[in-house]
Amino acid sequence: MPRFRGSDASRDPAAHRVATRVAPTKSKSPTRSRRLRKKLHVDEFREDGFHVRLVLRASSAAEADRFWDDFLAEAIEARGLTYGGGEQGFVTAARGSAVEADREAVRDWLAARPEVTSAEVGPLVDAWRAPAPPS
Repeated sequence: MPRFRGSDASRDPAAHRVATRVAPTKSKSPTRSRRLRKKLHVDEFREDGFHVRLVLRASSAAEADRFWDDFLAEAIEARGLTYGGGEQGFVTAARGSAVEADREAVRDWLAARPEVTSAEVGPLVDAWRAPAPPS
């Protein structure tokens, strides 16, 4: 039931035809406080990351474990990055944003490994609002 102005609108059923409708409140100004921008991870507080998809060729579980240990130690943690996922995952900085140099370093590290059959490193995207990579 729409809300109407005026005390008689609530008592008289015919008054709704004459009463003016309450206008919905307009959204706030697009300028947000620094605190809110930080909380929403927008503007200067945006955090970027990138998707990684790889196909691993490992003859044993021990070889696969060695690859993942090396990947996390040499390509990810050495650059102050974090990784979530398995053969399809997402990389972002532990604090702040990943940069193009991080993306290239991960791509080059994966390309140099013989255990990796193929690797795709996606573009930098907003880590908080990134769409899922195409399957």
